[in-house]
Amino acid sequence: MICSACIFGQSSRKLTLSSTDNQKNKTVTPVSEAPRIELAKNQICNVYAIAYSPDGKHIVAGYNNNQVRIWDATTGKMERVLKGHSGVVWSVAYSPDGKMVISGSADKTVKCWDAETGNLIRTLPDKKGDQGHSSIVSYVTFNPSGTYIASGSSDKSVKFWDAATGMLLQTLSDTHTKTVAAISYSKSGRYVATASWDNTTKIYHAMGGIERNLLTGHNGAVYAVEFSPDEKYIATGSADNSIRIYDVENGKFVRAITDITGEVWTISYSPDGKIIAAGTSDGSVVIFDSITGKKITRFDGHQKEVRSCVFDLKGGHLFTGDSEGIIKMWDVEKGTLLVTMLQVTDGEWVTWTPDGYLTGSDGALTELSYTVGNKKYSLDEIKSTVLRPDVVAAQMQGTVRPEISEDNTFAAIVARESSPDIELTVTNADGSKRTNNSKRDVLVSIKAVDTGSGIGRVYVKLNGRAFLASDGESSVKGQSHSFSLPHPLSLRHGKNIISVSVFDSTNKKEHQSAQAEFEWTGNIQKSRLFVLAAGVDKYNDKSIPQLKACVADAKAIAETSRQYAGDLYINVFEKVLVDGAVTHQNLLNTIREFGQSVQPDDVFILYLAGHGITHSDGEYYYIPVDFKNTGINSVEKYGVSKWEIISALSTVRAENVTVILDTCNSASFSTKQPTVAEMATMSRQAIIEKFGALSGFDLISACTSTQTAQENFNGHGVFTYCLLDGIKGAADLDQNGQVTSAELATYVIKEVPIQANKRFGYKQEPQRSQPKFDFPMFGRLNPLEGQSLKEALEIAKLVREKGLDLEAATVQVKVVYVTENRDSIIQDRVETVASEKYQKKGAPEEKYKVGVLFPSSTSKKWNKDGNEILKALKKNGYAVTLQFASDTVSTQIQQIKKMIAGGYKILVIAAVDGNALTDVLKTAKSQGVKVIAFDRLIMNSDAINYYATFDNYDIGRIQGDYLVEKLNLKNRTSANPAYIEFFTGALNDNNVNFFFGGAMDVLRPYLKSGVLVCRSGETSKEQCATQWWSSEVAQERMNSLIKSQKYGSNGVKLDAVYSSNDSCAAGIVKALLSAGYNEKNIPIVTGQDCETYAVKNVIAGTQAMSILKDSTAVALHVVDMIDAIANGFEPEINDTTTYDNGTGYIPSYLHKTVYVDKSNYKALLIDSGYYLASELK
Repeated sequence: MICSACIFGQSSRKLTLSSTDNQKNKTVTPVSEAPRIELAKNQICNVYAIAYSPDGKHIVAGYNNNQVRIWDATTGKMERVLKGHSGVVWSVAYSPDGKMVISGSADKTVKCWDAETGNLIRTLPDKKGDQGHSSIVSYVTFNPSGTYIASGSSDKSVKFWDAATGMLLQTLSDTHTKTVAAISYSKSGRYVATASWDNTTKIYHAMGGIERNLLTGHNGAVYAVEFSPDEKYIATGSADNSIRIYDVENGKFVRAITDITGEVWTISYSPDGKIIAAGTSDGSVVIFDSITGKKITRFDGHQKEVRSCVFDLKGGHLFTGDSEGIIKMWDVEKGTLLVTMLQVTDGEWVTWTPDGYLTGSDGALTELSYTVGNKKYSLDEIKSTVLRPDVVAAQMQGTVRPEISEDNTFAAIVARESSPDIELTVTNADGSKRTNNSKRDVLVSIKAVDTGSGIGRVYVKLNGRAFLASDGESSVKGQSHSFSLPHPLSLRHGKNIISVSVFDSTNKKEHQSAQAEFEWTGNIQKSRLFVLAAGVDKYNDKSIPQLKACVADAKAIAETSRQYAGDLYINVFEKVLVDGAVTHQNLLNTIREFGQSVQPDDVFILYLAGHGITHSDGEYYYIPVDFKNTGINSVEKYGVSKWEIISALSTVRAENVTVILDTCNSASFSTKQPTVAEMATMSRQAIIEKFGALSGFDLISACTSTQTAQENFNGHGVFTYCLLDGIKGAADLDQNGQVTSAELATYVIKEVPIQANKRFGYKQEPQRSQPKFDFPMFGRLNPLEGQSLKEALEIAKLVREKGLDLEAATVQVKVVYVTENRDSIIQDRVETVASEKYQKKGAPEEKYKVGVLFPSSTSKKWNKDGNEILKALKKNGYAVTLQFASDTVSTQIQQIKKMIAGGYKILVIAAVDGNALTDVLKTAKSQGVKVIAFDRLIMNSDAINYYATFDNYDIGRIQGDYLVEKLNLKNRTSANPAYIEFFTGALNDNNVNFFFGGAMDVLRPYLKSGVLVCRSGETSKEQCATQWWSSEVAQERMNSLIKSQKYGSNGVKLDAVYSSNDSCAAGIVKALLSAGYNEKNIPIVTGQDCETYAVKNVIAGTQAMSILKDSTAVALHVVDMIDAIANGFEPEINDTTTYDNGTGYIPSYLHKTVYVDKSNYKALLIDSGYYLASELK
């Protein structure tokens, strides 16, 4: 079945999808008229320009509502809106590197935007004294290198701007006698051409703007011009219904293409130059052989003039935009429409396939309806079937579309007869009529009359939460059926909305009744927390990919939920099912049985880990341990369907239900192995839309795209790992001691892509459905672990009153799950107070003195870290002194001596020289002073109690892995080696052993095999050391290597320079630039610390990467360590076997790091707030 026309009437703004049967061996019941999908709002806006991103992932479009919008070219999702123009946007373009978007507008300006964030970079002109256009900016483009921007205007001029600075470089005034309609650069950038409404085209030398050729012959305005990819020809499109081809070298006319029925508004060469696409005023898109001029095919579908067209990178797809707001994507070879994309002026959007499958924004979808036989239906009636982002994405990516059963197609749905008639009755739980708001529980009764389409599933929604009343009934037309829920519904405090939906007999077409509103104003009860976690690693059917982390994930979720229940709940109930216990029937039975005890004010969490799939019937299925993989139909037979889960959860009366899915789309159920991108799209969008949108649960989906993504992330799946961190407090975004459902979702949605990209190299994106309510889920600490001193005193009082013996209390806390049993809870709290798990925050006594000693105040890092510790310790009541040693060992020793003599009890030391403090710290130990080494390990001293730093060995490995990837070492041979030199830091800094050691452990095998070559032979730590980590010393050594090895932009090849940190990298970069290298040919230079100057070099392209060490986290962990030590407890550590300072291994806490380069610096440094954008300019 295909869609043959997409029609918007000018007055009604109605979109019509006409469907015809085009599939063999399939019968679709005919309908009396074409179904119409229409937008209720008269807000469709016109597309005047589109452009394709160089990486093939996005398109940008300019609209007559003064906006620029960026669409995902692989999923059909509109990603961002760029607002700022005050007039129609006539032209848009991407920079060659894809990082900037420019737009030309009727407001006479050119705007430059950050393509990734959508932020406005500048408006041209933005330099004082620069003269901008005096009329509409009709066209904008970049030269091929991206260094210049060209803009054409109805003021008859062309202006050239510096893309980096916005400076006006040149103006070609009165180049034409009418509007400059289009501009095109040749591929090499040698020539630039302008087309005008004065019927002519001109070719200029790009350098200098000297006119080279005047092209004439058209009898109407020339709207379009483009060079062929080989620069031999130039094509022009005109209002005279023709395309003319000219020879670029001599400007002579070659041929005319006249088989066109409308004015030619836009033309585009395919990347190989073999064909030309033309968009015309009659809405047609025509494809021609560029050599012969013969028409190859014609695309009909637009109903208004096609103003813009552009091929994708390979030429297989063509995007076209018209002046009715429509963007279409076509398969050029097959001559078929793939998707249609529509945006309305209030920012909503929708994208659909020819056979009616949709994706779109919530607002647009709620405004859509369809009409059959003069009867209008809400999209909600078929939303659960036709809302298929995974199908849209597969269509656009050219991948295998998820299989769709025959009775689930769009044509089959709209061909069905009317939906059942529904009557809804709501009474109090005792059957009495509701006359006031005092009673909370209500009974819901449903009467449904079969109007010919049968009676399928019946479900009730309370505030969007689904409760299944029936799986369906055998029925005949005219028959009446009655349904009710097995238990009352409990209203939420305030206003409540109850609705009923009934499907037809196929469970594909849904009819929703009118909504009924009720209010309850009673008192809510103290909540309890119920957690049911299930995970499968080992499937019975060995053809199913076995997993590794799902069992551990399920256990950790249950345990961590209990530990961090805060003071939100009077009790916590948890149940874990793993492997053999997660059978189809046992999972559903357990949900029902466990849920029966849940009361309305409780919180219920269902966590499922394992395989999951979106099947051909459009439904989500969880794969239980007893699943039998006998073919594609086995999914429906053996999988746990969305509806079965909804049915089981219908016994759970809690207002607040969260379903967490850490499941992946198993490739074993597909006929073709999907790519990472395909699977990510299917899992991410289909799970949310097919499960969350309908069930009304607070649903968080991991959107895990491959088995790898679930495994090997510190013993957990990456999603669950971040989820656990969030539960433990990282998601407490407002720092109020509670983690709400929205905060938890926000945290994992932001954090998982970062961690997945770092570890697995792709952007895993968790998704959340849109629940109506936010609610507290977790506290930062379980009250059973003594959350505050006040609570401890209250418990101590209870202990005395009850005559309990603190000394006899056990160390291990064992929560006794006895509903409403206050004595058991008190007993557990008593045990906790007596245990080692109880820790008080803050100074234990007035004027408890802590000294913080750092190397230098001139380093932003030391200043920032020192002041973070100072501020936090003062807040906690400590008497704290922060001192810097001006990078002088003797000064630091004197500072330590004075603090020991002054009665300081804890010293935090970042050593100037880690080998020089042995003697002075002997005195510290003899006086009982505790010492925490910060960032730099202090050597040969048994006075060091703890060490807080980053995982410095891992930093070296990250740098090494980066070089392996960027130099493509895995695919090189010794016949084509990469060349490298090495730099590390000061030998008196013990961290050098780890930075350099980690990197060399990665790179040494490539050095040994000859795939990587160090010409100087200087590969030992001693040979590569840089005294004081000095930029000047590094620059001097790099200059020496350039001279001795004859490196240079025109000399001996040098591919990379390993540098352990940014200060060394700065000197290296200066030396390389002095030798004639530039940002385009400079060797890869690594770094560490993300110093401001280094990040600027990364942005400029002269330093490849740096390591982001969020030292604030380390500094604040040091504060926690001090709190623990001061109050007599052991601080949290995570390593006891790595850092030997010569006297033994030092208990350490190691923080993880990430690399930063041009691809991610905005997200990691600016969006995170680490830097202001202005600091990096």
